[in-house]
Amino acid sequence: MAEGKPIDIMTLNVEQLNDIKQRLEKDLRLLSQSFSQLKMVENKYVEGKECLESIFFDSSVADKELMVPMTSSLYVPGKLADTKRVLVDIGTGYYIEQTVPKTIEYIAVSYTHLRAHETGRNLVCR
Repeated sequence: MAEGKPIDIMTLNVEQLNDIKQRLEKDLRLLSQSFSQLKMVENKYVEGKECLESIFFDSSVADKELMVPMTSSLYVPGKLADTKRVLVDIGTGYYIEQTVPKTIEYIAVSYTHLRAHETGRNLVCR
């Protein structure tokens, strides 16, 4: 079977039809997994932005205890020392320290790029 050319499925035998079915099912699984992963990342951006806004705009948060994740299932108690600056994971083990407003802006840009990737739109970066 030639790639990119229309195929008359009425001329295919059962084995060829089954092969096409299996490939389409595999493609559908991969697309579903990718979509789920994109949605998880999107939710992390939204949660991060909401969390940053709550600590930045609520001055009483600085004195409250919070749970600091050490691993995915281990947390230790802590206190927020500085509500004006945060460390941001920018990928591959690199972190930058920046102000909360700059971080909210970074999240907004990253979220916009993620949504553009999800919808297949091209972005012009400036």
